[in-house]
Amino acid sequence: MSKAIHITGDALTVLQQLRDAIRLGEAIEKMRIGENIVLVFTDHEKDRTEILFSHNIVTDAGDLYYAQHGANQTPNPNFAVTGGMRLGTGAGTPDKSWTDCDTFFGVGKVISATYPKTNDGDPSNTGADVDIVSYRHEWSTTENNGSAMTNGAIVDDIVAPSTALCAFLFGPRTKANTETLSIFTNHRMNGV
Repeated sequence: MSKAIHITGDALTVLQQLRDAIRLGEAIEKMRIGENIVLVFTDHEKDRTEILFSHNIVTDAGDLYYAQHGANQTPNPNFAVTGGMRLGTGAGTPDKSWTDCDTFFGVGKVISATYPKTNDGDPSNTGADVDIVSYRHEWSTTENNGSAMTNGAIVDDIVAPSTALCAFLFGPRTKANTETLSIFTNHRMNGV
């Protein structure tokens, strides 16, 4: 399901290794074809970054959200304003009717400042482009540690969700207390 490439070193070395991975194209090309979740685990003690790729499904509520945006209506719920991401440890498979992650674990996170956006300039978000809406959610070293996480969802409310924009599987992956986690969710506007 998810693929990992290991990148270590200082920021310049990481960018050079990421550039080399892009040139090699194996994991990155697969992500461009259909894997639109980028999970970036950064271990600050070991100076190591692990990147996982996965894909997500936009739910029925997510379809309505984007349709309302396209019709210049105020989306209800407005995932970009009131929502956030939750991660889970369950074994469920996301579908169009999902309303939350499976077996919520840890803390939910609101969308990072300046997101959602198109043409995301963050070099860690290898799924960004001019016709792609990108969301970023971030967990610190003290959050969501010690359990094998397997799935996530962007929801309307991080405390008591009633519906989800999208949902995805990854891992299982246990986050260490020396790691931060950034998750980029990318939705391409195909117009088809």
